[in-house]
Amino acid sequence: MNLIKSEISTNTNFIQLIKKCSDNFFLKPNSIHTNEIKKKFIYFYRKKIKGNKIVINFDKKGKIIIPYMPMGKPTSLGLFAYHEHNVFLYYLKNYGNYKRVVDIGGNIGLHSIVLSKMGYDVDVYEPDPAHFKILKKNIKINNCKKVNIFKKAVFDKNKKIKFTRVIDNTAANHISGFKENLHGKTKEFTVQAVDIKEIVLKHDLIKLDAEGSEGTIVQRLNKRELLGVDIICEISGLKSAKKIFHHCKKSKINIFSHKIGWKKVRKIKDLPIHHTEGLVFITNKNFFKI
Repeated sequence: MNLIKSEISTNTNFIQLIKKCSDNFFLKPNSIHTNEIKKKFIYFYRKKIKGNKIVINFDKKGKIIIPYMPMGKPTSLGLFAYHEHNVFLYYLKNYGNYKRVVDIGGNIGLHSIVLSKMGYDVDVYEPDPAHFKILKKNIKINNCKKVNIFKKAVFDKNKKIKFTRVIDNTAANHISGFKENLHGKTKEFTVQAVDIKEIVLKHDLIKLDAEGSEGTIVQRLNKRELLGVDIICEISGLKSAKKIFHHCKKSKINIFSHKIGWKKVRKIKDLPIHHTEGLVFITNKNFFKI
């Protein structure tokens, strides 16, 4: 466990930092070792707060600049959680294997910024107008190239739908009715949704963070569409997990789960149902590697 044994220098840049995740990639999300690494990452990023910004050198040339801001009770520092770096590492190691990525649930743009700086072509969808305004600004501030932004939700149809903003935690914003156990005040408004079928054939990698509606989105895709795309997905709730499990089993599409050390899913309880249990990788491939 090299990362646990060594400190992360304050001069470490973002690319160096995510490369440090390689030796620990297959650790389960809540292992003792993983929890030790999480503490190191939290300490590292707190040192990167400069006034109202989080600033880190991306590589020897560029920077990542994200506003340090409240997102309800949490702050934008939470966007740099350790498990997200496993995804960033996957992006880095697989550059060249994908032509175009779609970031569904873009929030304020961190994943799209990272993807762009790595050289990917990116389409990003974010329906919340407050997040979208900041996302648009962040793409510009970070001098991102080849990023197209859309103020829309992604769902199983093209139509106006109800969307819920969770006031105490805007990272939990979601299509109304798809999130369980909400706490605190919410605000509901109407947004435009686009059918995932209009998106999937234009991309070969999907980052899907839909806060409960991911099961419905994956279910919407037929086997032919699933054969042509890989999906990195957060699952929120058992209902969504069951939809994904049964649909992928029926379509003979593999799921690899962070919860079980990125092994192939054999049963529903192998799937995470909360971000603290990690992510899943949905693919036609018979293996998962970085």
